[in-house]
Amino acid sequence: MTIRVAQLILLFLLYSCDERSSCSDGIKLWGDCYSIENTIKLSLSNKGLSGSIPKEIGELVNLTELDLGKNQLDGKIPKEIGNLVNLTSLVLEQNNLEGYIPKEISNLSKLVRLDLSLNRLSGLVPYQLGDLLDLNFLNLNWNKLTGNIPEEIGNLNKLTYLGIGSNKLNGAIPSELGFLINLTYLGLSDNFLGGSISPDLGALINLTYLGLGSNIIGGEIPSELGNLTNLINLDLENNELTGIIPENFCNQGDDSPGLRNNKLCPPYPACIGDISASQDTAMCD
Repeated sequence: MTIRVAQLILLFLLYSCDERSSCSDGIKLWGDCYSIENTIKLSLSNKGLSGSIPKEIGELVNLTELDLGKNQLDGKIPKEIGNLVNLTSLVLEQNNLEGYIPKEISNLSKLVRLDLSLNRLSGLVPYQLGDLLDLNFLNLNWNKLTGNIPEEIGNLNKLTYLGIGSNKLNGAIPSELGFLINLTYLGLSDNFLGGSISPDLGALINLTYLGLGSNIIGGEIPSELGNLTNLINLDLENNELTGIIPENFCNQGDDSPGLRNNKLCPPYPACIGDISASQDTAMCD
């Protein structure tokens, strides 16, 4: 062995040892070392990250905030995220994540904000999310989620924002959502939800946005929606709603609610005007 070759081997070994020891008190994620003890917040939004989320991220047990949104991450959400029991905010929005939402997320009992929107997540909405009693913000919009909306979501009475729109959900809207009296935003549009509109939604008097459009919801509009005087935007378009619009519907706050492409019958309330041209009135008397 020449002296030069020996020197190169020594340099390689030194470099390798340095690489191994440089992160001895932490874990390496996307080329950077993060201390297990001292990493409290990890904000890597819009950093061009790609590949899957390493399961080792679950070792950062002191994290309170994790934001990996607006990247090009793919693969599944690792179940090890459920080890981050001190998290108050988990944001994975606007990536290419797929697979199921891991039920282990329900271990994160301190979560206030959960944003998994704009991904390719599939499967059911885990009923275990109903255990996250401190949640204020839950955004699952724009995924490929299927099945029913779990009635356990009605346990989350601190929610102000609930978005599960633009998925493939079916079944009826659970009446338990009427317990979410702090909601200002309820977005369920662009699914395959059926049944009828529960009168219990009339208890959500803080709503400024109610989106139920582009589903297959039938039955009559409940008069209780007239209680929603703070509404700014009401979308009931593109459904199978029937019958006569109740007169007190005019008490709700949106002066131009979206009602097109239903089967609503005249006479229409004065606040609405004649919308017969946008309705299928074939079944009206």
